[in-house]
Amino acid sequence: MQNIFEVGGQVSGESFIGRKAEIEKFRNEFLNSKKRKVYSVIGLARSGKTSFVKKIFENLPDNIFYHYEDISLSTSYYSIWLNICLSLRDYIENMGEFPPEHEKYIIKVQKLVSEIVDVDTEPQLEKGGLIWDRFCRRIIDVFKTLKKALVPVILVFDEFDRAQSIFSLGTSQFMLFRTLFADGDINVSSICISRRKIETIEGKIYQSSTLANVMNFYPFKGFNNADMSEYYSILSNKYKIHIDDHCKERIEFYAGNLPFLLSIIGHEIVDSVEHGVVDIDDIYSSKCHAIVNYYHDCIEQLKRDGYINKIIPFVIGPKIGVGPNDEQILSNLGYLKIVENGRYLCICSQFSSELASYTRRYPIWENIINLEIRLKNLLMYRAPQIALDLNIKKNTVNDAEREILAQVVGSKEWGSLNNFVKNGESYFSVMSCWLTVRLIAKFWDDYFKKYFRNRNYSEYEYKFKKCTDARNPIAHGHQDYLSDAAINEVNSYCEEFFTILSEKFPQSTHIPNEKTLIWATLQKWENSEEKYKF
Repeated sequence: MQNIFEVGGQVSGESFIGRKAEIEKFRNEFLNSKKRKVYSVIGLARSGKTSFVKKIFENLPDNIFYHYEDISLSTSYYSIWLNICLSLRDYIENMGEFPPEHEKYIIKVQKLVSEIVDVDTEPQLEKGGLIWDRFCRRIIDVFKTLKKALVPVILVFDEFDRAQSIFSLGTSQFMLFRTLFADGDINVSSICISRRKIETIEGKIYQSSTLANVMNFYPFKGFNNADMSEYYSILSNKYKIHIDDHCKERIEFYAGNLPFLLSIIGHEIVDSVEHGVVDIDDIYSSKCHAIVNYYHDCIEQLKRDGYINKIIPFVIGPKIGVGPNDEQILSNLGYLKIVENGRYLCICSQFSSELASYTRRYPIWENIINLEIRLKNLLMYRAPQIALDLNIKKNTVNDAEREILAQVVGSKEWGSLNNFVKNGESYFSVMSCWLTVRLIAKFWDDYFKKYFRNRNYSEYEYKFKKCTDARNPIAHGHQDYLSDAAINEVNSYCEEFFTILSEKFPQSTHIPNEKTLIWATLQKWENSEEKYKF
């Protein structure tokens, strides 16, 4: 018997499982509504977005001009519209005759299409100017004229993530899409398929996006309960394979409700089992290497899109440094879901475990080192003013720094500091992260509070302590002595401090050189060229 569970690529026919309610909804909207419909369908890679959209538009009425365009196969912005125009030319030829009252409009469309298609060389649209303006006007005229001819138009743009690299002119090329999707003289319905949000692809936020705010956002997530029932019914009824509750639990442990992963397991079940008990754990470990590869791809995608630091607090904990907006974004993208008792999963239980393993490899040490550098730079930035206000008069940087340190350092602590300073380093450069924080705390109200949103030190004391404890020199640059939860907690605090400091003390801030501190301690600060406004 043929195995209908296909692995990789698009699926159709009986291999397309589930989504019946969603397909009916979309098909009814696109075919029966008098208003145009424009959707951005966003979901995980290999979640079945393309197969779903193609299923919606199966067996369309002949009068509809429908075109599917895979942008990842396009070499340029022009080639996208070249393919659409060639498809439109074929549509007109296949339709044959049009109503007499529409014939003049069809003739005009044919003329415009010829002007776009029948060229000796590809127009260099990326140069903008008159070449772009003329091309843009012709495309708009094509679709305005199609509306006059009462030709329904449905355009599907797949792999829309590629627009980020192909749309070299940026806003103006997105604007052409906006015009087609929003202009009252045009009637184009469309679906754009992508992994990321449209505004992210544009490199903008939603409010300033050219395209996102004229599209309906549709988060494409995993199977619902009805879809899962259909999946299990096929295994039980079509292939006569007994799937008990334990078996279902193990399938969903590895695959969650994601169609691609379910198809991999389903395919291996059908190929490996005739009748009797199904050992999903054995099938996963021996047959389903594609699932492991998919897990790894998802982690890399989370890293590339900047979501890895957002998903870990939800799934692994502690849930610090993230909020409801982060939860909604990750849920809409298909990564995050809430299961029983308010627990979060990313895709499935096994992948969530992979994330826990990833946190042990996460470069927490780099975050802590960078935090120490940022805090020391802030201290160096304010040190001349501190020295001036304390009326410190010293002739060397180390003598001046020693006087400032004396505000918090006890007699027993000077020994180790002096040993490092003998090697040519300064006190501020060799002192620990913990000592840096003690100095900042000492002078908090007068010099540092404004860099931390004018909040009291007590609000940050615990977070500083966790970060300085993690910077323990005994670790020698490794985080292995920290638990997964502690790693996530410290990472979240570091990221929070980076965000706060960037508001009033960006990394581009010029740090006074060592002479500045000496000048200040000699009461020459007021006349020095290194004076800064604090």
